[in-house]
Amino acid sequence: MGKLKVIKPGILLSIQDTGRNGYAFYASPISGVMDGQAAQMAQLILSNDLDWPIIECTSIAPQLEFIDDAIIALTGANARWSIDNNLVPLNKRVKVSSGDVLKGGPMIDGLRSYIGIQGKIKAQNHLGSTATYLPAKWGGINGQYLRKNDIVEWVSDTKAFDAFTEIEIQNWNKQFKLNIFKGPEYDWLSDSSKLLLTQNKYLITNATNRMGSKLKSDTPLEAFKTELDKSAPTFPGTIQLLPNGQLILLLQDGQTTGGYPRIAYMTEEETWRFNQMKIGTRINFQMHP
Repeated sequence: MGKLKVIKPGILLSIQDTGRNGYAFYASPISGVMDGQAAQMAQLILSNDLDWPIIECTSIAPQLEFIDDAIIALTGANARWSIDNNLVPLNKRVKVSSGDVLKGGPMIDGLRSYIGIQGKIKAQNHLGSTATYLPAKWGGINGQYLRKNDIVEWVSDTKAFDAFTEIEIQNWNKQFKLNIFKGPEYDWLSDSSKLLLTQNKYLITNATNRMGSKLKSDTPLEAFKTELDKSAPTFPGTIQLLPNGQLILLLQDGQTTGGYPRIAYMTEEETWRFNQMKIGTRINFQMHP
């Protein structure tokens, strides 16, 4: 058993895992980590199961005091992590001693960072997942984002082999062209808007959270119909056309049905890439056949 204490939570500090798959019929979003690649890397380095809970940090890193010794891995965006003013490397297994304080600053080259702990983090389980989903108060610690003075506990339950102790990656966040595929209502777009969909540059607006992101372009798109007759299924990565001609991209905590035209969608991996892009970034799309 191990423990750490939250000294400063930063922004949207939460416990997540791989999410609640298979419950969309009951209006339960998938939730879970916003960057599955980064989270999986941390678990691999630590020899944890990939679906075990992990700590997700957004935009500004927290300060965490380790009450017990631990082995951790930091992945995702670089927050200039340090312990006692000594920089802590990313993507590498790191030993932490009792009394150490892990801290960082604003994310430098992305938006989300992950703190993996060797062992299994204890958190509430709802519908087979410990992912924090704030609207329903599911998962995490009492269904909340982590707050000052919260205690995070874990138990030693690791595999008997060390697959990785360190992983090298390339800088994945410098390309702002995202691959998309035609959605069910793609043909509702006018011919000129089909071209604009991949020619426009879209601003990631501050109307962005775990549920979705509103994207704004200088030239709105046009469709011969702006709403579906009945709500239809949606999932993270679905791109909907709003009545004003702008777009919204649904993310991990997004609703499972919607009434706006689903003109395009991203794969899970592309959605993870998007989730590391900061508010104010301009992106464009590349359509795949």
